[in-house]
Amino acid sequence: MSDLNQRFQELLEMKGFPLKVKEEEETVVYKGRLLIFEDHQVEFALSISKGESECICQIVFNHLAYLPHRDERSLWLEGINALNLQHGLYYYFALDEESRVFARHVTRVSGDIEDLFYILSKGGYIVERSLTFLTDYILNHKGTMK
Repeated sequence: MSDLNQRFQELLEMKGFPLKVKEEEETVVYKGRLLIFEDHQVEFALSISKGESECICQIVFNHLAYLPHRDERSLWLEGINALNLQHGLYYYFALDEESRVFARHVTRVSGDIEDLFYILSKGGYIVERSLTFLTDYILNHKGTMK
């Protein structure tokens, strides 16, 4: 395991932020779940490439929302675009090929893993606020799209 991954695991332990850890050939993957609203739990994963002094890190929050009707895809994409343009902070949001909304953050980590932990720990708040914005956007624009 790389030095950065080791330090990140120590930081998670120190902060009381337990995650499942899976070591793969080129990365270490950390997985968890987060309750966003009373009845909405989302899965997230953080991967850090193996490297001693510099690594690539990716954080993904999956299955945030599901597009139920394909004929509303353009409305959802417009809403996601507005979200990214007006409220983009740390994460960008997208709609995958299976009509699910996800959030992603990709960065290079070289020394200060506290910043990485901060971005991960704020993810739940950002996702919650962003889903509220997206829901309001879709409800307010439904029927106005051609």
